[in-house]
Amino acid sequence: METIEALIHRRSCRKYSDRPVEAEKLARIIEAGQYAPSVAAQSLEVSLGQAAAHNDAGQLNAQVMGSNGDPFYGAKTVVVVLVDRSVPTHLEDGSLAMGNLLNAAY
Repeated sequence: METIEALIHRRSCRKYSDRPVEAEKLARIIEAGQYAPSVAAQSLEVSLGQAAAHNDAGQLNAQVMGSNGDPFYGAKTVVVVLVDRSVPTHLEDGSLAMGNLLNAAY
């Protein structure tokens, strides 16, 4: 698939199958996030959560958002981008990494 086609046709989804993401594909997706451009020195960490491991994180995230719902929509695998807030461009760097992750996952 061409890069431009992927950028044009990628969509967000909120319903997931029970089929796990293959380890090789997951490694490539995370690699794409790690190679995202950054304004400063790499100020982020890409972390992976699998089904049971992220249930607590999902509940905490819902509480922060003032909700009881599942913010991960039942996904069995969740990739989280953590940024160093002391770096002035942490928001931009984290956003670029998430964009790479989403496009690579597509």
